[in-house]
Amino acid sequence: MKKFQKAGYFTAGLLVAMLLASTVIPAAASLISRTIQVSTGVNIFVNEVKLDPKDAKGNPVEPFIYNGTVYLPVRAVADAFNTAITWEGSTSSVYLGRHNSEKPNILLKDMDYFSQNPNLGNPHFLENDRDNTGKTYSNSLSSDWMRTYKLNGQYSRFTGAIYWRYSARSEGGSCPFKIYADEQLVLDVRVDRDTEPIIFDIPLNGVLEMTIRVGEYNFDRYNESAIGDAGFYVR
Repeated sequence: MKKFQKAGYFTAGLLVAMLLASTVIPAAASLISRTIQVSTGVNIFVNEVKLDPKDAKGNPVEPFIYNGTVYLPVRAVADAFNTAITWEGSTSSVYLGRHNSEKPNILLKDMDYFSQNPNLGNPHFLENDRDNTGKTYSNSLSSDWMRTYKLNGQYSRFTGAIYWRYSARSEGGSCPFKIYADEQLVLDVRVDRDTEPIIFDIPLNGVLEMTIRVGEYNFDRYNESAIGDAGFYVR
């Protein structure tokens, strides 16, 4: 029992330390690569529940010990305490909890999904794709897909654009987009080659779960449309 209590104090202390460190933005941040020898096989428990640490894409990550100190994956700690996490590459900073930013705190493409409709396809990632007006989006998702995301009340807004792709301006057909917040339909649109990009900004205060459905059938034929620069803001 004493060992668990010590582990609990360590985790809480680590969380506080990361919160304090995340508020400091260096003038010129740069990452330094080093080769070190570590010990693995560390288990993480929070309130007697064992955690299964994963990165933003759902891949397993491992805690380790280095020079007598236990290092935990920040995302695993954030998830354990139901806290949003943001990585800011320009300053090499990790933010736990609130972080004001003009850009989404986490992009839809980086969000780990909870479940996926097996009868639809997987979203296709597009980089620097253009809509039918010529505007470029740094990242987009196309094709027919349906995924549910656990938000756990961590986010305040979900923004982005739904558009017909520049490369498909002469293509026929149309594509439906539906977004549900806690099973309530909050966005229901359909785009085709004559539709201008639809900019959306959906409030998410208190929303626990969100589902996005693109397309209607498993024909993998909805590559003509996409959802661009979509992401979540921490409240």
